[in-house]
Amino acid sequence: MDAATTTKWNAKAVSDLFVAYDDHVEDLLGYQLLIADIVRRLGKDIRVLDYGCGGGKVSRRMRRAGIARVVGVDLPPDMVDAARALALSDAEFRQVESGRVPLSDDLFDAAVVCFVLINIDTKAEIGAILWKIHRLLKPGDHLFVLDSNPRVTRIRFKTFQSGE
Repeated sequence: MDAATTTKWNAKAVSDLFVAYDDHVEDLLGYQLLIADIVRRLGKDIRVLDYGCGGGKVSRRMRRAGIARVVGVDLPPDMVDAARALALSDAEFRQVESGRVPLSDDLFDAAVVCFVLINIDTKAEIGAILWKIHRLLKPGDHLFVLDSNPRVTRIRFKTFQSGE
């Protein structure tokens, strides 16, 4: 079985592990470069959606980098609760409920999706997530995706088994 079919995303134990996980390598090789690229392209006076925010680590890093407004969303209530508990006072976190993101259309200048899509079972589900994000972005604005490459990690995630 692969990670996508064995991980119970709504389980509190999974949330606790994600919150406790030391993501130092991801920070050095991914998040710092991602955030620098966002700031270089768009500046700091922007509103960014962190889709699949987990415990809010990337959201907090964006705020520390000076990005004006960051809103993180995720499905598991325990992860959203952890993100809120650890948040800077001006970071915002919301739970995605019944597949609906409780935010207005055309609200964000950019969206980030970090280590989320690799865990989605089907191309159709990935498409549905991207359409939700598209709705939230202002026309012509930016989507930044940071994910693992299965050729490097040697983990065969379901959506990459057939090259999708």
